[in-house]
Amino acid sequence: MLVWPDDIISQLSGEKYINVETYRKNGRIVNTTVWFIDFRGRIYFRTDPNSGKVGRIKNNPNVRIAPSDIRGHVKGKPIEGVANIQNDTEYETINSMLNKKYGFMGVLVRLMYKLRNIKPMIVSVQLLDPTNKRDQ
Repeated sequence: MLVWPDDIISQLSGEKYINVETYRKNGRIVNTTVWFIDFRGRIYFRTDPNSGKVGRIKNNPNVRIAPSDIRGHVKGKPIEGVANIQNDTEYETINSMLNKKYGFMGVLVRLMYKLRNIKPMIVSVQLLDPTNKRDQ
C-alpha cells in the first residue's frame, strides 16, 4: 500500500481538529470531529469504545479525513485512509501525546473517561496515496 508523503501528514499536524468520515452499513456517510496526533506516519485519535464510529470502522475500515474546525466544517481536501482499532501496545504513548497536544483539555477528557469507567480506544488511520488507493 502506498501512503501519503510525510509532508502531507505534517501539514495535518498543525491542525487542531480533523473530520473523520465513516460509513454505515447502508453506505450513508457519518462525519465526526476528533482531536488527533500524527505518529510514525499515521493519524491517531481516541474514542469511546461504545461510540458509533467504532462499530462503523469495524464494519468498514475505509475512512476519509480532512482538517476541520471544532464544528466539523471541513477546511481542506479529504484524504482517504484505512482505520484500524489499535491494541494496547501504543495506548499510553498515544494518550500521552494527545494530552500533550491538547493540554489541560486533553487531561480533562481523559479524566471524564476515568470517572465514567470507560477505557477509550485508540484508532489509527493509514492514509492512502490518491493515485493508488488500494493494494495492488
